[in-house]
Amino acid sequence: MAKIQQALASGRYDAAGQIASMKLGMSSMHGDQMEQEVRYMPPGMRELGASLHKQAGEFAVAAQDAAATEDAYKPVMLFGQMMQACVACHAAYRLR
Repeated sequence: MAKIQQALASGRYDAAGQIASMKLGMSSMHGDQMEQEVRYMPPGMRELGASLHKQAGEFAVAAQDAAATEDAYKPVMLFGQMMQACVACHAAYRLR
């Protein structure tokens, strides 16, 4: 998230969108490792994770639009929502 935030803050909207898409978007979810991790997640954690991955895709599109329009309102708003999903998940689910 820090790399996305840095790119967004410096006006590199294309880079922010690309990072979000590659690292957090739905396309980042693949392979045996993902299947193994999801298997042990409680349903609420899976829901929060799926929400974050969906939001990352929406953010990536909004960031690409901002690269063309220079209007950063929507990607900044969506980035805030992504952060809320992260905070909610990390607050609710911890390894003990």
